[in-house]
Amino acid sequence: MRSPAQIMEDRRGTCHDLSLMFAACMEHICLYPLAVLVDGHRFVGDWRSSASHAEFWERRSQRLILDRRELRRLVDHGDEELLEATKITEPTLVSFESACAAGRDNLESRFDAAVDVRFSREYVDTLE
Repeated sequence: MRSPAQIMEDRRGTCHDLSLMFAACMEHICLYPLAVLVDGHRFVGDWRSSASHAEFWERRSQRLILDRRELRRLVDHGDEELLEATKITEPTLVSFESACAAGRDNLESRFDAAVDVRFSREYVDTLE
């Protein structure tokens, strides 16, 4: 896995590198990112409000989404937006809407899980 500095210096990264960098940036500006894992690919999601984030998780003990239909419902309801990070880095200009559409299309792949980055902090200590 490349560090954000290495990604910027080399001007390249894998879907895993880029989606985790985007998630870290989102978390840094107080958004609520999801790291989404599908068969052989990674991308990122974002809770559209702190209220929808809190409401969804208050009813659950597990901090993972393991059902693609559940994530699809959140997206369709407007609570979650998905973003294909590799689209943002393409040499030709790609709109934010196109990157989001590609993120939604990724749900058609075999879905593994979506990990709530903020809640993962409850279980993992960061290295200083």
